[in-house]
Amino acid sequence: MIKHVPNIISFIRLLISIALIFLFQHQGLFITGYFLCGISDVADGYLARRCKLETRIGERLDSLGDTAFCGAVLYLLVAHTDTIETPWAMTGIAIVTVLRVINFIITKVKFKTWAAMHTWGNKATGILLFLYAPAVLIFNTILLIPGLALCFIAAASSIEEMAILLTSKQYDANCKSIFIR
Repeated sequence: MIKHVPNIISFIRLLISIALIFLFQHQGLFITGYFLCGISDVADGYLARRCKLETRIGERLDSLGDTAFCGAVLYLLVAHTDTIETPWAMTGIAIVTVLRVINFIITKVKFKTWAAMHTWGNKATGILLFLYAPAVLIFNTILLIPGLALCFIAAASSIEEMAILLTSKQYDANCKSIFIR
């Protein structure tokens, strides 16, 4: 049972991420779920590495949980703020989404798997999104400078991931950067 704990945590994050969409109108539950997603994102990987419980399924569950969380947050930003009326925000979201989809396709075609890498750039993007989204949802408006920074870092990390995928002979979800292999 212990060997499955990181995967169980990742799976729970996946479920909570989806539930966030429905919990948004219930502030206390939403905030609790939101922070559980953040804590579980750190905890699953830490436990897996620390206890040497890393598995291929765990990598996939972690990537799926990350994707579900980002998707839920983006949905909430578009549905409950002025994102859709903010051209630079919609352009940034569209560019990053296209780059991420291309990376998923490259991963599937070249390495026969669906996954996202855990690069430092992707981790930085996740942390920034995790911090940015609550502020935007609280103020009910897009924040220009942090939003532009988030879009830039997300696009740069997507491009870095693409470069890693295109130049790698084997898929390594835990590759930290194109500069460190």
